[in-house]
Amino acid sequence: MIQRPVYLKRIEPFINKTELVKIFTGIRRCGKSMMMELVKQSLRENDVPETNIISINFDNLQFAELLDYKKLHDHIMQKAHGSTGTVYVFLDELQEVQAWEKCVNSLRSQSHFDIYVTGSNSHLLSSEYATYLAGRYVSFTIYPFSFKEFTDVYRQKKGTASVSEMFTSFIEFGGMPGLSQLELNADVTAPFLQDIYNSVVLKDVIQHGKIHDTELLERICRFVMANAGKTFSATGISKYLKNERRKTTPETVLHYLICCEDAYLFYKAKRYDVPGKKMLSVQEKEYIADHGLRQAVVGRNTDSIDRLPTFFQPLNALNANSPLLKRFPIIFRNLF
Repeated sequence: MIQRPVYLKRIEPFINKTELVKIFTGIRRCGKSMMMELVKQSLRENDVPETNIISINFDNLQFAELLDYKKLHDHIMQKAHGSTGTVYVFLDELQEVQAWEKCVNSLRSQSHFDIYVTGSNSHLLSSEYATYLAGRYVSFTIYPFSFKEFTDVYRQKKGTASVSEMFTSFIEFGGMPGLSQLELNADVTAPFLQDIYNSVVLKDVIQHGKIHDTELLERICRFVMANAGKTFSATGISKYLKNERRKTTPETVLHYLICCEDAYLFYKAKRYDVPGKKMLSVQEKEYIADHGLRQAVVGRNTDSIDRLPTFFQPLNALNANSPLLKRFPIIFRNLF
C-alpha cells in the first residue's frame, strides 16, 4: 500500500473524535479509498479489532441493496451489534445513497460510532446536506500524487533516476495513484486515464448535473483542457462555440463549468475584484485536477515535454545539501 503521510498527519488528530464526521472528497481515483485503507491500517496497528471496523463501498454491487438510507442504517446497526468500544464506519462513494445524511447523522448522534465518508462530488457538502451535519463534520480534499509522492513511487518501480527524468514523466503521465500499477508509457497509461476522465464526466458531471447536451459538455471540457491556465470567460467560450457553429449562452457554459468543478475535474482561479453578473465576462483561469488527464484526452504536448530534460538539467545534481536547495527551500523542499 502506498503511504501518504502528509494527508494521514492531517487526519490523525480527528481519529476517535466521534462527534465529527470525517469526509474525504476529490476527483475519482485520486486516492480517497486509499486514505480510508491507511486510516484502517493505523487503527489495526493500535489494536482495534476487525469486528469494530465496518467498510462499505457503494461502487460494489454487493452493497446495491443498501442505497436506501434506512436499509443502510439497519445494516450498520446489525453489524455493530455486540461490539464493545468505538465502532469505525467507512462509507466509500456515499453520494450514491439517497438521503445519506439522515443515516450518517443518526449514527453520529450515537457516541460510539466514528464515521469516515468519501465522495466524488461536492454536492456531498452542499448546503442542503450540510444542514443535517452543520458544525459536525470536517472535510479533507484529496488530490492526485504530488511530485514528491510520484518520485517515491517512481523510484520503487525504476530504482535510481534523475530529477529531470522523473519530472518529465510526472508532467506527461500525471499523478493518479493507479499509475503505480502500470508501465509508464503512453500506450498503456492513455486508455487508463481516458477511462477515469469518462467516468468522472458520466457519473459525476452528467448525472449529478442533470446535463442533457453531452456533446456541448464535451466541447467545453476539451476547450478548457486545451487552454488550461489561460484566462478566458464564459462569454468568450460561447462566442468561440458560435464560431464553430454550436450556439449556446454564457449562462449554460458557466453552469457546465460549475458542474465540472463540483466533480473536482476543474479548479478555478477566481477573481475577487469583480461583482455580480460580471463574472460571466471576467477573465478567469481553470486548471484540470491532473495534467495526465489532459495529456491523455487532448493529446500529448510533445514539443514542451521534449524540452523538459534540457530545461531541468541543472536539477540532475540536486541533493539535500545543494546550494540551490538552500537558496530556494520552498520550491524544492518536497523533493527529498
